[in-house]
Amino acid sequence: METILITGASRGIGLAVAKKFLAEGWFVVGTSTTDSIKGIDSENFIPIKLNLADPKSIEEASQNIKDLGKEIDVLINNAGVLHEKGNPVKIKIESLRSTLEVNVIGTIDFTEHIIPLIKSGGHIINMSSRMGSFETKELGVRSAGSYPAYRISKAALNMYTHALAGRLEQENIKVSSIEPGWVKTDMGGPDADRTPEDVGEDVYNLVQGDVESGNFWHQGKTRAW
Repeated sequence: METILITGASRGIGLAVAKKFLAEGWFVVGTSTTDSIKGIDSENFIPIKLNLADPKSIEEASQNIKDLGKEIDVLINNAGVLHEKGNPVKIKIESLRSTLEVNVIGTIDFTEHIIPLIKSGGHIINMSSRMGSFETKELGVRSAGSYPAYRISKAALNMYTHALAGRLEQENIKVSSIEPGWVKTDMGGPDADRTPEDVGEDVYNLVQGDVESGNFWHQGKTRAW
């Protein structure tokens, strides 16, 4: 049985991805900031407590995952935060710092702890955003300036994807970023045009596909960084 590790699996996209892979016969390890995840009742699911803003929590969660004695086939770095409210343009340093702590530093720290557990032929997928792209034509220059802390964090995560893909090529581990689109979640709001289940399908298809490492994906197609 193949094993997938998903951060931020308690709701939204992470929960939908967990349910999709369970339905496909995978063993799922899902993290959340609490030690339980509602909505999943399966002997093939294990919840792990993880707070990406806390280095000690990252250490403990990584050790707990190692203690499971399972090699990881796929790591989905889904957990993230959007602290900015409204439609801000001006950067607030505290918001930037707390956003980077989770979306970049914590995610990278956790990934580096988990890489030794990922088997050859595995896949690391970073949940990014269109807001992390430097391609602004479809957004408009003005729109490209909104939510700056979140945008900066996702652009940095994309660069980590790019750098890590090159580094892990010899280990035969693929690394991808995925842009889920506008999704009906606590972050995306009720008016979004995609569901978490849609993204669950996208992630599953990306994992199952024979894809090239180091790309930025959206609904089965590569997109501009």
